[in-house]
Amino acid sequence: MKLSGPGGIWLLIGLLTVTVGVKAAAIHNAFDRKQDYPPTERRLISSWLGRQHFRITPAAGDDDPFIQASRGQCQLTILSVDAHGYHRETLRKMASEGAQALFVYKGEVYPEQPVWRTWLDHHLWARARDVGIRTPRFIVLGVVARACRVDGLPWKDVDRIS
Repeated sequence: MKLSGPGGIWLLIGLLTVTVGVKAAAIHNAFDRKQDYPPTERRLISSWLGRQHFRITPAAGDDDPFIQASRGQCQLTILSVDAHGYHRETLRKMASEGAQALFVYKGEVYPEQPVWRTWLDHHLWARARDVGIRTPRFIVLGVVARACRVDGLPWKDVDRIS
C-alpha cells in the first residue's frame, strides 16, 4: 500500500489526531481514577456488610486498607486487592490458624485469585475509561474469614462500582 500523495498525508494526519486524543484522555482520566476509588470502595463494602448484619470496627486511620467486621463468632477482614494479584501472599499470611483466605470477584468466591481474569478485566475497563467509555468496574476483594463460612453471602451485590 502506497501512502504518498494527498490521500496518504490525510490518512497520517487523521491517525495522529486520533492517537493524540486517546493519549490526552488517558492522562486526564488517570488522575481521576486513582483519587476517586479507594474511599468509594470502602463505603461500598462497609455499607454491604451492614446490610448483612455485620458490625464494622472503625478504621485505624484514613490510610487503613482493611475493613474489620464481625457477626457473632464470625470475623471478617476485607480489603480491595490489586487486580494483578500482588496481594495474594499477604492475604494468605494474614490467615492465621483456623482462618481461611478467599478472593471474591464478580460475585464468585475463589480459594485463589483468578489473576488472568481480574487482570484482563481491569485493563479492558481502564482502556475503555481512557477513551471516555463509562463501564462498571469490578473490584477484587481479599477476605480473611475466621469462624464463619462466607460462600453463602450475596457477594454479587458488593463488588461493582459504576
